[in-house]
Amino acid sequence: MQYRSPIPVLQYAGAPQEQPDVNSLLRIQKRLLVELDHGGTGSLQVGTQSLTKDDILTLIEDLKQQQSYLFHQWIYDNPRLLALLEKGTAPAAGPLYDRNLSYRAEFRQFKTFISPYLVQPVGKGINQAFLKRDFATARSFLLARHLLEPTFFDNTFGKLGHSLKSLAEEIKRTERKEINFVAAHYDFVDGTFVDFLNDLPEALSQYREMLAIALINLSVEIQRTYADFCQRIYSYLQGLNCSPETKRIIMQNRAIFNRHQEKQEATSGNSSSKSGCGPIIGIAFFIITLLRVLINLADDDDHGYTGPNLNQTSIPGTSITPSEMGYQTFTARIRRIVKRQLTAHGKDSIAEVIRRQPRYVAPADVPLYPDFCEPLLNYQPQNSNRAELSNNSDYDIVVFLRNQQTTYVVYLAKGQKVETRMVMQDVLSFYPGNNWSHDVTFKANLFMRAGVERTVRGVFLSPDSTTLDYLKRSYQFLGGVPSHSVIGIAFTSDTKGSLQVIGCNNTHFTEYEGFAKYK
Repeated sequence: MQYRSPIPVLQYAGAPQEQPDVNSLLRIQKRLLVELDHGGTGSLQVGTQSLTKDDILTLIEDLKQQQSYLFHQWIYDNPRLLALLEKGTAPAAGPLYDRNLSYRAEFRQFKTFISPYLVQPVGKGINQAFLKRDFATARSFLLARHLLEPTFFDNTFGKLGHSLKSLAEEIKRTERKEINFVAAHYDFVDGTFVDFLNDLPEALSQYREMLAIALINLSVEIQRTYADFCQRIYSYLQGLNCSPETKRIIMQNRAIFNRHQEKQEATSGNSSSKSGCGPIIGIAFFIITLLRVLINLADDDDHGYTGPNLNQTSIPGTSITPSEMGYQTFTARIRRIVKRQLTAHGKDSIAEVIRRQPRYVAPADVPLYPDFCEPLLNYQPQNSNRAELSNNSDYDIVVFLRNQQTTYVVYLAKGQKVETRMVMQDVLSFYPGNNWSHDVTFKANLFMRAGVERTVRGVFLSPDSTTLDYLKRSYQFLGGVPSHSVIGIAFTSDTKGSLQVIGCNNTHFTEYEGFAKYK
C-alpha cells in the first residue's frame, strides 16, 4: 500500500494552514479537477506526484475522514518518517518521529492509520538490507516497529524471521562441515549485528538465542585454527540481549577459550601439549552446550512465545494471535526480571533504582506499557456483561484482559475500582507488585550483561513470590453471571504478602492447563 502525502497537494491548491472543512475540501477538489481538464494530459503534476482524476477524488475523500488530516500532518512534519513511507528510504540517524506523539490521545489511532503504509517499505527495506548483510541499515528500518499494529506483524517481519532461521541453519551446517568455513563470510558478526539482534521485535527474540548457540557450536569446531575469529565472536556476543542461561554459556565458553589460549601461549614450545589440549577443550565446549539444551528442556518457565511455525501453547478455543504472542513474550520477560529481583544480587541491583525513582502513577492520557496492548476502556464488546474490578489488596496490579484478537490493559492501584465489559472466553491475567516505574534502568548484573545497562518499560520495583505466582496464572470467564448481572472481581489480602482473587464466588473462572492451580 503506497503512501502519498496530501499536504503538498493542499499547499499547491492554496489551502489554509489549519485543517480544512468539508466545504473547503470540495472547493479544492473542484479547482484541481478544472486544472486537470485544462492540462489536457489526463494528469496533474504536483511536485513529484502525478495525479489523475481518481487520485484527486480519492485524496479529497480520505481527508474528509475524521483525524485523517491530523495524521497526514504528523507524517509530513516528520521528514524521516515521510521519506520512509513515500520512497522506502532507510531512516537516517536520529529518531524516526517525534516521540512526544506517543503521549497524544490519538496515538493509538495513528498507529492503526499508518500501519498498512509501513508494511511494504519496512518489510522490503529490512529484507534487502539483511540479504546484503548491511545490518546498520536493517537496524534503522526496525525503528518503525513501534508504529506497527500487531495485526501487521507477520506481513512486515515474517520474511525476516525466515531469513534469521536460515542464517542459523547455515551456521549449523558449517559447524557440521557440510559447508566449508570461510572467515570472511562472517565479517558481519560485529557490534552492529548484535545491536540489530537486540532491536528485533520480541516475537523474533528466540532467533537471538538460536544464532548465539549456533555461533558457539561453530567456535567449538574452529577454535584451534581460527582463534582470532573466535575471540572476536565471544567479545561481541557479550553484548547480546539473551536469556541468563545463554548468557552464562557465552561467558563460560569465553572463559574456557581464554584459558586455553593462555595455556597455548605459555607452552608454545611444546607441540604435543598443544595437540593434546584441543580435544579436551572441544569436549568442554560440547558439555557446556549440552547443558544449555538440558536446561532449556527442563525449564520452560522463562520462555515466552516460540515464534512462527514452532510449537506453541494456544488459548483454549483460539489460534495464536500477534496480541497473544506479545503477551506471552512480555510475561516471560517479566518472570525473568522478577526471579532475578528475588535474589540477593537482584535486590542490591535495584536498591539504588528504588531510591532515586518515585512510584509511578499512570496519567490518564498516557498509554500504559506494553505497546501490544490497548487501554481496557477501549473494550466495548457486543452482547456483553458489565464487570467491576475492585483492588482492596496490598498490591498495585496491572490487569490484562485477553480475547481472540486483542490484549487490553489497565493499571489498578490500591483502593481503585474500574468498570469494563466481558464476554464468554475472555481471559484475565494479573501482574501484581509495588513501586511501579514506567522506565527503569537496571544495572548490568541484574541481566548478566557485562558492562551494559538496560532500560525496561513498565515494571514493579518491589515484587515478591506472589508476583511470580500470579504471572503464571490466567482465568477464563465461562459466561455465567450472578443474579444482579454484574461480574464482580475483587482483589484482597488476608495477610501481608498475600493476594486472593474473588470472582463470581470463584465458580465462573477456570485456569489454562499448565498453570498453577488457583485456590
